[in-house]
Amino acid sequence: MKKLIKQIEEASQENQALLLSLEQLLGKSPEGRIEVTTSKGKPRFFLIKGGMRRYLRREETWLIQSLLEKQYFKKMLLRTRKNQEALDCFLKEFEPDAQARIYENMSPHRRHFVKPLVEPDAMYAARWLEEHRAIAAARPNTFQKSGEFITMNGEVVRSKSEKIIADLLYQLGIPYVYECPLDTPGGLVYPDFTILDINTRRVYYWEHRGRLDNLDYVENNIWKTHLYAAAGVFPGYNLLLSEETGDSPLRTKDIEAMIRAVFL
Repeated sequence: MKKLIKQIEEASQENQALLLSLEQLLGKSPEGRIEVTTSKGKPRFFLIKGGMRRYLRREETWLIQSLLEKQYFKKMLLRTRKNQEALDCFLKEFEPDAQARIYENMSPHRRHFVKPLVEPDAMYAARWLEEHRAIAAARPNTFQKSGEFITMNGEVVRSKSEKIIADLLYQLGIPYVYECPLDTPGGLVYPDFTILDINTRRVYYWEHRGRLDNLDYVENNIWKTHLYAAAGVFPGYNLLLSEETGDSPLRTKDIEAMIRAVFL
């Protein structure tokens, strides 16, 4: 919901800029209005000004264009003002956390008997973590780990780069589960990270491709991407990718920037 508010605020700023631009354009428009008729299938243009009606000749094309643009600008201005009124009303009245706060504001002994229809973020995240950790524990990835890299959250991960990603997610308070199995029509896959965007309550998957200078590794990951696609998981939509080679290692600042852009 917080992302929705941000998007509406951005739309309001863009709409206000358009309003200003339209008002400036109309201020520069010539006086009068245009009337368009047809004669033998051809358009004829007339200037209506001061109660007079005058035919506009071909050499006055600039005036025809200016007056037609003026009509367009006027209609755009009316619609843009209505849009701004709607955006202002939404931003004034909409409270994204109000429904969850009804449950949070109940006393503990009352909450004990009530199952919330809209869970507070913290409750939703805790339940999501519990469910996905249980799934990961029930069907663990049996591919052997080196055991050298332990995250701030206490997991053993396969590489220094995976530790960097896990630690940044942990530090920024973003719920995730390491190597939680995902069933696809083509078989089981283990995303490096399954992540909850608490703002939208959408689930994202993150694959770190750490050996792109190894052809067999690349081919295996291409096949894995096909499996993701069959399950409705696509790069640029709900699949995040980070990549490196021996000569081009992972950059922590890039990973943090991506996490902040997607989840915060």
